[in-house]
Amino acid sequence: MIDYPNGFKRNWNSQVEALIARAERGDVQAANSLVNWFQDMNCPGSPKARDYLVNNAGPGLPKVKKILSGEDGCW
Repeated sequence: MIDYPNGFKRNWNSQVEALIARAERGDVQAANSLVNWFQDMNCPGSPKARDYLVNNAGPGLPKVKKILSGEDGCW
């Protein structure tokens, strides 16, 4: 599995769009990769990733709930 975000920031929006397209086709791994953008909401692509996960719940929602209910101050 590729860690996202990956590479230059100028490519991050397109990475999110590609992951969303894969997630909409049922790719759970892609949906889970969208969660990585929550680490820094100032990063390009973060708002798109957030909006997709919030509005679609999708297969990544259990991972999001687990992260947000944890004790890690970063989240």
